[in-house]
Parts: sequence; structure tokens; C-alpha cells
Amino acid sequence: MLGLKETGIIAECGHHEVAISQHEIDLKYSDILKTADNIMLFRFIAKEYARRNGIYETFMPKPCIL
Repeated sequence: MLGLKETGIIAECGHHEVAISQHEIDLKYSDILKTADNIMLFRFIAKEYARRNGIYETFMPKPCIL
């Protein structure tokens, strides 16, 4: 959430989901192009923070790692 704040992307809320290590973050809506840009920037930020902390980030609905 800190990385989002630094870029000006506003997250309305964030909470965990049913599956282990699955979370939902709701971004504040805007016009369609700005929202699309915010979503792509959010994905990049999340993956970069995960990489820096030695964990794997995915946007699959319910990943299954065997």
C-alpha cells in the first residue's frame, strides 16, 4: 500500500480472501484510461515489491502450487 501512496494511486480498501495468502485490493475508480493505467502500474508495483522481498506475486484467482 505504501508503494501505491507514493504514486498517487488511491486504494479504497484491502483485505484477505478465502484462500491462503490471497488478498484483494480495491482501487478507487477514475475515468477509464486513468483506471487502466492505475491497474497496470499497481501490478508492476506489487510484483516489484514481491521480488525485492524474495516472494512470488501472481494475479491468478486461486493459484495451486504443487
